[in-house]
Amino acid sequence: LVLDASTFQLVDGGPKIRRSYLDWGVFHVEPSFVLSWRKLMRCLTHRNLLLKQRAGNHEELSAWTTEFCVCASEVDAYRQAYLEKLLPYFLRVLRNLIPGMSEELELVYQRGWEANLELVEVLRGSFDADRKYGATQFGPHRAEIAIRHNGVKAAELLSRGQAKLLVIALKISQGQLLAEVSGHQCTYLVDDLAAELDAKNRAAVLSLLVEQKSQLFLTAVNKEDILEGIDCSLLPATFHVERGTIST
Repeated sequence: LVLDASTFQLVDGGPKIRRSYLDWGVFHVEPSFVLSWRKLMRCLTHRNLLLKQRAGNHEELSAWTTEFCVCASEVDAYRQAYLEKLLPYFLRVLRNLIPGMSEELELVYQRGWEANLELVEVLRGSFDADRKYGATQFGPHRAEIAIRHNGVKAAELLSRGQAKLLVIALKISQGQLLAEVSGHQCTYLVDDLAAELDAKNRAAVLSLLVEQKSQLFLTAVNKEDILEGIDCSLLPATFHVERGTIST
């Protein structure tokens, strides 16, 4: 699991980023998920190709649509089940990093089509738009995790420091769930932890990471940014890189 400047995109990036985050977790916790996901992508590819052929075979399109809906239900069920398992871990970590926020923040799974409708009905209603754009407008490939604070998008309200702690909570909770379910520990790669975080928050994050008892790599411009506020004996090996030369 990587924690660097790009992980901010979990909060302020597009749905694809959060969908990838979700699928990474499902893949490692539910091994059979990948088979359903691959079948879904295959159906989606064939359906989109047929949509682009304006005079395409309607029977073939109908067949791929039916199979797409079957695979969509499987993928959707895996994702929902995973997020339900993840939430308690996430809220516990968040309480440690940002006390009080866990009561105001919510992760809302949006499956890619209206919750109260069957996908086959939605696709039937969106057929003209699908044909116009040559692409399937609804389905699990449009899924999303909405991150809201007091009902408002978290990206619009949180400071950069709070957003970073939120992202860290999302990542650490994924590692905790994986360890609990599979018995396998993640390797954490953390770059420039000091950016956006003061010494107190850095110490809180480092303590949580050390508690995972996982392999941990930390990189920083200043070594003090890592060592300040944490027992140095917990970080047994340090390396200094200068002009391409590595020293211990």
